[in-house]
Amino acid sequence: MKTIGDVKIEKRDSEIIDITIPNIENDEGVTFGVTYKEAEYIAYYILGLTDGSKE
Repeated sequence: MKTIGDVKIEKRDSEIIDITIPNIENDEGVTFGVTYKEAEYIAYYILGLTDGSKE
């Protein structure tokens, strides 16, 4: 598992990464699974290197 700030990133299996984003109002967060390619798009978007389109 890797933590960036409060966001937790875990490898579920060979194709899926689980990303958990905390909820400030309580201790629970939202976890969603993405493929490595989707995670790459998310990372580029967060870093401001793309507008988020899948071109």
